[in-house]
Amino acid sequence: MRDGRASPSRVAASQRTELAAELRTEYEATPGTIGNLAQKHGLGYHLVRALLHEAGASIRQGSQV
Repeated sequence: MRDGRASPSRVAASQRTELAAELRTEYEATPGTIGNLAQKHGLGYHLVRALLHEAGASIRQGSQV
């Protein structure tokens, strides 16, 4: 779990926008996958994917690593 801000399946509404923006920035700056990002931050894959969509990230197709 990343500094107590999120559980593997949920994020508090008050933190959701900020976390989504942080994840988007990291995702777009690296060749890693959503799965890599989820594991790194102790979050579920589907949650990270949903947050990336909410933040307007362009989701890459296929493995980049």
